[in-house]
Amino acid sequence: MADDGLSRDLLEDARELIAEGEWAKVTALVTSLHPADLVDLVLSIEEDVRRALLDRLPTDVVGQLFEYVEDEDLREFIRSVGVEDLPAVLEEVEDDVAADVIQQLEPEEQIETLAQLDRGDEVAELLQYGEDSAGGIMSRGFVALNEEITVGQAIDYLRVLRPASEKAYYLYVIDRARRLQGT
Repeated sequence: MADDGLSRDLLEDARELIAEGEWAKVTALVTSLHPADLVDLVLSIEEDVRRALLDRLPTDVVGQLFEYVEDEDLREFIRSVGVEDLPAVLEEVEDDVAADVIQQLEPEEQIETLAQLDRGDEVAELLQYGEDSAGGIMSRGFVALNEEITVGQAIDYLRVLRPASEKAYYLYVIDRARRLQGT
């Protein structure tokens, strides 16, 4: 975390609340943190307490944490989440993040996890590429807009869709045959 004083205070507050069994307060405290700060906090507590905390956090929050876990901590974090809970958590992340996580599993765990994912085929396709290759780091998500809509309609659509920033980095304009016309 950026502020060591803040991190010590939060860690101490979280530990006190955990010791008191105040899981609702712990959850409220830690879910208010930025995911990068929450990862630091989670990885700094004992493994059994970490697992208990992660079990109480919403799956979308735990999924967000995977985007901020350093490579050297990824296996430890996966173990803390639990391979049995991994499919539910990975449903909440982008395909490329899910692929990075699944690559860390044993082959039989990879097969089992992919089989439980709604989009297992898409994630499995990304696993074919090297971790640092273009295919391994690409995101399959994108936003395509029909060339016949107005700018105002496009803005209204994006407000309703609320795509993740990595999906809306570029907006692709397509024709009725879904051929790219521009960005």
